[in-house]
Amino acid sequence: MKRFAELELPDYHKKDFEDILLKGTDFGTNHSTELNDKKELLKNKDKAQYCVERGSEEYFYGFYDSALRYFARALKEDENQYVAWVNQIRVLIDTGKYKEALFWADKGIARFPGCLLMVFAKAYALAYAGQIEQAKRLINKPVLEKNEPSLFWLFRGEVLIKIKQGIFHKLVFPYKGIGKTGAFFCFMKALDSNPNDGFMNQRIGIAYLKAKDTVRAYEHLKSSVITTPQNPLTLYCLAECYCRKRDYQYALYYTKKAITFNPKFDAAIELLQRLHSPYGRFVRSFWRIVK
Repeated sequence: MKRFAELELPDYHKKDFEDILLKGTDFGTNHSTELNDKKELLKNKDKAQYCVERGSEEYFYGFYDSALRYFARALKEDENQYVAWVNQIRVLIDTGKYKEALFWADKGIARFPGCLLMVFAKAYALAYAGQIEQAKRLINKPVLEKNEPSLFWLFRGEVLIKIKQGIFHKLVFPYKGIGKTGAFFCFMKALDSNPNDGFMNQRIGIAYLKAKDTVRAYEHLKSSVITTPQNPLTLYCLAECYCRKRDYQYALYYTKKAITFNPKFDAAIELLQRLHSPYGRFVRSFWRIVK
């Protein structure tokens, strides 16, 4: 699970990269992406906020190119929409653009000084760029607000789960707030306000899936798919869970469902090809006999 989709973006040191993420310039063109759907809503609702909401929905469902365009349009309408900036970083990470995400996080901190959410987004980018120690230092910044947003705790958990604990640390400091133990408590805090939150459960499930904790990943992904049964990203991640559990019948079922709701879902198509390959068929047959 290196990435969920591919995005063809210019080199992040070039102006074209910023034009896409700040001005809504379409991929591969020099034209601004226009919104053509539900224009009547834009008359009664702030355009930037509308774009953030639509982008967040597209991101939740795994439509990354569309999500990136909406977030870019939000920033074009209102450059102070830092949530759109943060979500752009998340999209870049999900599509394997770790260097680009870190570059954009640095830009975001310069543009929004003092924004703790942006600092946490950089920690998230650092963790995926392989700079774990730097990520740990940033994510441990104290949160002074009384009611911290759930996204703060999600970021903390997503960073902490990537920190590997040595045997000595596990024996001497078993409850220290790092690694999977710290991540678990952060994820529970992220779900405090709404334990059935589809997005939060999806992201927590994905974090556990990447950390190879299949049992916990499955629990959260199942909670998410109950709220949004036609979400191709969640369905694909469930298919990955079933692959790891060697339940290939359900893996095929959820992979096909994911492709049904997003026929261009790269990762799901690759998984389906893997399951139908000669090796995949052999493995399925072998485990059917063993069971």
